[in-house]
Amino acid sequence: MNTNQGYRIGPGATSLLMIFVALCMTTVSVLTLINAMHDTRLTDRSQTKIKAFYAADVRVQQELADLDAKLAEARAAVKLAARAETSAPEGEPAAQSADAYAVKVRAIASELAAEPPIEEANDLTMVFAVPLDEMQQIAVKVRISLTPTGARYTVVSQATQSIGEWVPDEVITVF
Repeated sequence: MNTNQGYRIGPGATSLLMIFVALCMTTVSVLTLINAMHDTRLTDRSQTKIKAFYAADVRVQQELADLDAKLAEARAAVKLAARAETSAPEGEPAAQSADAYAVKVRAIASELAAEPPIEEANDLTMVFAVPLDEMQQIAVKVRISLTPTGARYTVVSQATQSIGEWVPDEVITVF
């Protein structure tokens, strides 16, 4: 008589277990591959956006450099004219040179600004924008001094703005 009453696993059960483990590993590896492909696409889009932002930022800095050069040129021309006027015996050269500089600054700001410049006490505030892509731009607000002494300009703000029209997604039905 056979006295061994223990439970035995047959060869079919181990084969089924191995097939189940192989299927699980295949599923996990496919999901990992899909996740890696999505991460690659996201990284590529992010890299494109970052490159576009920094290219636009370079254009902003070039615009500011052009503004600075034009303001320096206007300031030098006014100082040269003031020196010529000081050799003349009459008139108020300081007031005339300040007015001449303010006129030149207004002309420069009107030329470069996207919107009409706003004049405050001794400052002129202008805004210009550099396109980032079809949906965004970098808007820069600059305060320019109307006096021929001190700082020529100050960047008040620089921000990324949306310029495209927002279109709501109507695919999902909300009750």
